[in-house]
Amino acid sequence: MIAPKPHSPRKREVKRVTIAAGILCADGIVMCADSQEINGDFKWPVKKLVYPRATIGDFSIMISGAGFGPAIDTAAQKIFSRTAMNAPSYDQTVRIIEDVLREIHEKDLRYYPTNDKYSLQFRLLIAFTSGGAAGLFVSDGSLRTRVDSFEVIGSGEITKFFAYMLYKQTALGYPTMNTAEGAVFATFLVYLAKSQLTSVGGKPQLAIIRYGAEGGICFANVWEAPAIEPIFPGCLEIGAQILLKCANPHLPERAFNDILREHGKSLKRLHRSITKQKKYWDALWREYKNAGIDLVGHTPTQSDSETSEDQQ
Repeated sequence: MIAPKPHSPRKREVKRVTIAAGILCADGIVMCADSQEINGDFKWPVKKLVYPRATIGDFSIMISGAGFGPAIDTAAQKIFSRTAMNAPSYDQTVRIIEDVLREIHEKDLRYYPTNDKYSLQFRLLIAFTSGGAAGLFVSDGSLRTRVDSFEVIGSGEITKFFAYMLYKQTALGYPTMNTAEGAVFATFLVYLAKSQLTSVGGKPQLAIIRYGAEGGICFANVWEAPAIEPIFPGCLEIGAQILLKCANPHLPERAFNDILREHGKSLKRLHRSITKQKKYWDALWREYKNAGIDLVGHTPTQSDSETSEDQQ
């Protein structure tokens, strides 16, 4: 009698079921991602926007990824180590990214102990500035592609329909939105994915690489994304109602104007709520800074200037 071979349980791969978005704006690049990682039936919070602890000169770089977690971490660490020794130019940075992607696929993943090569797939979203030039790139296998508008990877693919409607460029292909609008745009895409997929979750991680003299990586305030997210359901509901009423030829114009007036009041209330929260948290932020307390990893993304919206 032949004894059955003992069952060897299959190793579960750590997958980053992620939404990560990169948006080119007129004054910088916005990056946003969710903060949940899954391994089988387990999930836990992780940082999905990573950056080197130190860089030289005006060089800044930030990476997010979707897919096989260990490969994403290895690729990011290799890119950071090879760019940390000097301040590489734009072209040198692109070559480093290409070399690392090729090395990961040709050497590292080749010897990874699994029979399921599909489980090793991953994509990177990379934003960087160097020498006054900036770039946003997305990887697919060992290939990299420059992004000229926006890109969403991972589970965020389902949000691209909305992204194409919201993102605007000039006739020459230059982005029209600034980084403040881009931050709202990116947070909205993460909100859409979280509302539709149980595998995407956690607080959105939001950061900006700015152009020019104010260059460098700037992380959103700890309050910003959580405060913005509750605005979206109300705006979506109002937008849906206006769409249905506007396209109804049987609705009298006076009734339509009354509906617009009421929705306008609702939108003003939503906007006042977010501006008041910004004032409160910015004041608290200044108190922390004046007291010499550094909240590591978070710096303001907008000025502390007063707004007149809540006076209306």
